[in-house]
Amino acid sequence: MGKEKISLRQKHAIATRQAISQAGASLLSKKGYYNVTVDEICEKAQVSRGTFYKYFKSKDEIIWYEYLKLDQYYGGPVAEAMAKEKKSAGKLLLLCNAAAKYTSSLGVSNVKAAYQSQLGPDRGFSLVASEKRPLYALTWHAVAEGQSKGEFRNDIGVDEMTRTWVTALRGAVFEWCLNSGKYDLVAEAARLCSTVVEGMRQR
Repeated sequence: MGKEKISLRQKHAIATRQAISQAGASLLSKKGYYNVTVDEICEKAQVSRGTFYKYFKSKDEIIWYEYLKLDQYYGGPVAEAMAKEKKSAGKLLLLCNAAAKYTSSLGVSNVKAAYQSQLGPDRGFSLVASEKRPLYALTWHAVAEGQSKGEFRNDIGVDEMTRTWVTALRGAVFEWCLNSGKYDLVAEAARLCSTVVEGMRQR
């Protein structure tokens, strides 16, 4: 079966959503989350407030729309690069580097806002913590492969190692936010994730 054709209306909807997202991301990156209004985003994207709210419920959703593009990056270029890496430890450090670089590029104010939106008292399901994200799958497979090849220890389960490694990566991002981006996230994430990987190695 061939690919279904996209109607002109669907193409317009995709283009409009993308225009709003790009306008919002640009303003948020330059001015910071708390200094940008929905009206400013609408003006830059040349859409009405009604159109904005048709595609996004809030500024938070724009941040997450951009942030979760990381998952597409994981499933494409990053997964391909990891497949070429022979050592499982190398796969994990490559994944760490890619995640930290992308997160850093979003800007600390936007990442802070994104995390804050996931920590509210009424927040239920968290997009960040979802184990269905490619980050978990890529980590899990790298760890499982490392165990099967004797590169990683077998006295700790794959699930536990995966959660520990992801927690280290996320911890680097959280500390970076707490320190208002005053240090190199890529370097700090590599340090923490490398420490975890060393603890995972077979002795």
